[in-house]
Amino acid sequence: MKNHRVIQMILSFCCLLSSSLFAEASSDCQNELSQINEEIIYLEEVKTRYLALVLIHEEQAMRWQFDPHLKQEARRSLKLADSERRVLQEIQERIDRLCIRKDQLLKSS
Repeated sequence: MKNHRVIQMILSFCCLLSSSLFAEASSDCQNELSQINEEIIYLEEVKTRYLALVLIHEEQAMRWQFDPHLKQEARRSLKLADSERRVLQEIQERIDRLCIRKDQLLKSS
């Protein structure tokens, strides 16, 4: 969970930097930017949780693949890891769209 703390510190720092940029924006624009920032922070936290799940499933699959009685469990864990990776990709795509919108708002203000 050390990585989670580092991510949190980085995100907090980014929010502090961006808050100075938002001071010049209109209130509507500022509200939207604030909502975007909150959603990005939330999505980054969710992304970290899903990444942890991927790593757990992959580690289980690696352990179980050498036990003949657990080969099916190993396959199931790999499928779960793939499923979690797809969710991670969707989350990252949403974050990317939010960052694009945020940049557009910042440029327009």
